[in-house]
Amino acid sequence: PYALVNDVENIRILSELGVIFLMFSLGLEFSFQKLTRVGFSATVTGLIEVILMVIVGYGAGLLMGWSHYDSLFLGSALAISSTTIIIKAIDELGLKTKRFAELIFGVLIVEDLLAILLLVGLSTVVMTNSIFSLDMLSATVKLILVVGGWFIVGYFIVPTVFRRMAKYISQETLTILSVALCLSLVCLAAYFHYSTALGAFIMGSILAETVMVHRIEELIR
Repeated sequence: PYALVNDVENIRILSELGVIFLMFSLGLEFSFQKLTRVGFSATVTGLIEVILMVIVGYGAGLLMGWSHYDSLFLGSALAISSTTIIIKAIDELGLKTKRFAELIFGVLIVEDLLAILLLVGLSTVVMTNSIFSLDMLSATVKLILVVGGWFIVGYFIVPTVFRRMAKYISQETLTILSVALCLSLVCLAAYFHYSTALGAFIMGSILAETVMVHRIEELIR
């Protein structure tokens, strides 16, 4: 009866929107060119980090007397960093323009993608008692096709459309269009049970390739 927060659902929605727009605005500062520049390093680093942390967490769980499944879940939980918290911390410290920040963002994106596979993998392991399964392979292929499709379609279509509209579009229309594109990819990500923050970041990176990225940044800010 003395609860300080009553409308939990709306607060949860507002917090989700805060994360979405934070990731979208940061995506505007990291175009495909920046991401591809650190792509290989980020992928290798992310894979090694996730594998090592899963092993460490699994071993720690076994030492505490946990079951194999519980230990595996512990390792997976430790392997995934909070993208939002880390990016926000880098932003507040004014380190976004540093070279290492690009690598960190790349690693975080790799972790987000691996987190999706880990969630599918863990649920599959629990249900089938098998680490390797067709469900895991299917989820991996689906993830590559879906996220790869977002990048390819966005890279070739969105910048072209914005280039042709640059002379005629008003600030209000540009704001609405940018936010609509962001939320559309967020909804698409949610539909496929992927991270909504990842969807927002990808759309920000797509719009970063347009001729109006600086105007969009100002309007979103």
